[in-house]
Amino acid sequence: MALFTAYFDESDTERAGVVAGCVFNVDQLPYLEGEWQALLGRYGLSHFHTKDYVHSQGEFVSWKANEPLRREFLQRLIGIIARRANISISIVADSREYNEYVRTPERTGILQKHLHDGFLSLPREDGRMG
Repeated sequence: MALFTAYFDESDTERAGVVAGCVFNVDQLPYLEGEWQALLGRYGLSHFHTKDYVHSQGEFVSWKANEPLRREFLQRLIGIIARRANISISIVADSREYNEYVRTPERTGILQKHLHDGFLSLPREDGRMG
């Protein structure tokens, strides 16, 4: 049986909320990590935060006017993810509608229970659910 792991991150603004991530076969993790670290090293970066990249902040401050460098880096980053991820997932929701409909006390509790149950029902290494 194949084992998978996932990485998800969220971001929100006044207008929209986003949850995005990737699912990886655990056998790909050493390759993903190696390629990721090599890419960061090649560009002199210690880590990658999309928010910093998009807004040319932090380690990307000197990249602000260098579109060819930004494009090259992003293409290489996407290439790593495309080679190593089994699936990429993203969800965008209008913040006002989400807050009015989902972020009510009764619905938040239900949502958290279903998310919790969903994660706990993934197959374990021994093949059992739990």
